[in-house]
Amino acid sequence: LKVTATVLQNTYSHSVGQWALKTDFANAGITAPVNLTGKTVSIKAYIPTGSALTAVKLTFIDNTGKKSQGREVSNSAKDTWTSVTYKYVDGTTDSDYTVPGFDITNVTGISIVAIKNSATAASSETLYIDSLSW
Repeated sequence: LKVTATVLQNTYSHSVGQWALKTDFANAGITAPVNLTGKTVSIKAYIPTGSALTAVKLTFIDNTGKKSQGREVSNSAKDTWTSVTYKYVDGTTDSDYTVPGFDITNVTGISIVAIKNSATAASSETLYIDSLSW
């Protein structure tokens, strides 16, 4: 899947630009919510040469809209497929940020977040995504 979108400055970290693609399980034909306890979710991400994207991460969304974000997976080597994974453990281990009360047993969607570190302005960036699995 080729996704091209405009990265916008992050509200909390002004030197980071990002965009997110949300996969809503119910709209994708997956019976939701999904219990991802103990599961490692993974995708393959490909950043083409010329792109200013520097990393990708996964975010889980529960049935109340609370989120748990995995850590960034750097992709400094352009034109190569990189595995991006996230396994929720306790809301702190391997988590960039988890909203208190997030429920890993009731996940209704996953967002794929494309990140442009050292961003100074919005720009159009492309990311290729393949093989969402858990």
